Amino acid sequence: MSLRASQHAPNMSASALYEPTLLAAATRAPIFLRRGLWPVNILGSPAVVRFCEWLPASWRADRRLHRQRVVRTGLSPAWTRPPLRENFRHVLAAGLRCLGRDNLTELMRDSLLADIGLVDPAAVLAAGQRVDAGAQPPAGLYEALNLELALRALRT
Repeated sequence: MSLRASQHAPNMSASALYEPTLLAAATRAPIFLRRGLWPVNILGSPAVVRFCEWLPASWRADRRLHRQRVVRTGLSPAWTRPPLRENFRHVLAAGLRCLGRDNLTELMRDSLLADIGLVDPAAVLAAGQRVDAGAQPPAGLYEALNLELALRALRT
């Protein structure tokens, strides 16, 4: 199931920056700017981006360069390849089940992303119903909701 209105995604290579870096910057920048603070994002600075773009794609994939640096410090493989990866999918899914149903419906009723054709509101609402029924959220759902909220924050 794709949350995109278009089924044909552009062909992309390994990104110079990881998506959470961009999502964090996009989410908090409006809040900082409204309070007169300039949002500094060290990991998204132009110098770091240029350095990352300079690296071969194979070094960017799977954070290879970072993992090799950690190995060279003498830390065990448990640090570079932990057996249990930390993520908050179960927490996010519980939040969506408990608090998100009304919010999701409201977001999709007047979605900025739907207006520009990046998400299909019916597909997002159907995904929300499957999550309510106990299914795991599909890839891209939280990112789409985060971007929607960030765009709305910029609008006000």
